[in-house]
Amino acid sequence: MIIKLLSLLFIISLITGCANWDTIPGGSFNKLDKETLVFLDDSAQININDYGQQSLRNGRNQNLTDTAIMVTASGGGQRAAAYTMGVLYELQELRGNNKHLNMLSEIDYFSTVSGGGWAVGAYLTEVLKHNKVDDSPYILNSDALISIKSGMRKLNMSIFSNCLIDKIEDNLTSINGEPVKFNNIFVSKNEIPVVPYLFSNATIASNHSPFVFEKEYIKKYQVKKFEYCGNSNEVEQDIGNVPISVALGTSSSVPGFRHTNVTTDLCSDEKYKMSFMCRHKLNHLALFDGGVYDNLGYKTAMEVLSKAPEKNKVLIIIDANADTLLPVDEEKNSDWLIFINTGMMSTLSANAETARKYLRALSEYMGIKVVILKFSDVADIVEKRRLYKERTGEDPLNDLEQLKVVANKEIECEIKSECENNLYYRMGLFAKTSHAIGPNLYDAIQDVGRLTVRLRTEDLLKSIDNNKHNK
Repeated sequence: MIIKLLSLLFIISLITGCANWDTIPGGSFNKLDKETLVFLDDSAQININDYGQQSLRNGRNQNLTDTAIMVTASGGGQRAAAYTMGVLYELQELRGNNKHLNMLSEIDYFSTVSGGGWAVGAYLTEVLKHNKVDDSPYILNSDALISIKSGMRKLNMSIFSNCLIDKIEDNLTSINGEPVKFNNIFVSKNEIPVVPYLFSNATIASNHSPFVFEKEYIKKYQVKKFEYCGNSNEVEQDIGNVPISVALGTSSSVPGFRHTNVTTDLCSDEKYKMSFMCRHKLNHLALFDGGVYDNLGYKTAMEVLSKAPEKNKVLIIIDANADTLLPVDEEKNSDWLIFINTGMMSTLSANAETARKYLRALSEYMGIKVVILKFSDVADIVEKRRLYKERTGEDPLNDLEQLKVVANKEIECEIKSECENNLYYRMGLFAKTSHAIGPNLYDAIQDVGRLTVRLRTEDLLKSIDNNKHNK
């Protein structure tokens, strides 16, 4: 009962807080004018053709220059980070009939949310470090995994702490003490990219609309500076000098406990300053967890791919959601409990089932090949393991010792045969959404990511075969 009451108070505080925050867009719109309506209808549009073309990037396999590959990394705290790192590591092992193929180096774009973004940010930082001293293609090796894991462990913090951004910068996204910034990631149209482009997703608190850390969003909201951890970062409508840690930390800021404040010049603009939304001279945006808007990052991914110049388009979604809530209940629910559940689901969880439904329809319509990698891919492991051995002559569990040890130690279930068959699937669901998990559990979840890629190898290779469409 106490937990339910606390949950109710939490939801009420979120609802009333969001309703009264003095931010843009703000106010109760009982009066609307043309300027306000135009602003709300005119959403920011990412135009990938404003940047250097990824197919020209050094270290990219030139056999796939006509294929754009977008990877999304979902939210889920350090569970998502570990799973994402495992997937990225194993992607470079995919070969098919092309012994020179390294699918990891073929990735052109990332769309990230929360913990998945920590892994991607750390990976891009490792690539940039490598490029400073070596012209050869980057390989994500075991030493890099150990270094990233060490940085992840230092993110352990209280939910009430306001300095996640600083911890990400200090431990994951700095090179020789200097933060990696967006001008290290994005390059202008006439330049050659050095790493895949990163689109980090946050949510605008007052109306739950998206805020992507990209120049068109900076321009739309006329961002002047970001304020966080007692610090401020001057922007002056240029995303280039913003550390990527600001985006990655904001994207994982828990609603009600932490947010990033944005100072904007929007209401100083002659176009809007007399409008209804600016009558109180509003000049702030409050940004928090991107998972409130889209915990998979697929909406931004679809927008980017829709405008990518390449003929063939592939979307790989790394889904580290551990949502196993059932649609049926043991008994009838009261209205107030439904209210609490609805509030919690709408502010803190993603409906992955709905997302997958939309993705199927959108991919068919847009001609995008979609592969969704998720924990359930390693369910029914007995049969999948047998088929994998028949097809490749190898055991998919080779060199995944930490996964086997931790899973057998931690996972309990009532029916032994069922437990054996779904042991590693349960392992993926075992880790809670948190800023930090134990080192052994981190390794095990990372291994689940590697196992997922191995079991989905055929689907992944089909996705880059331009003669086939993976449905």
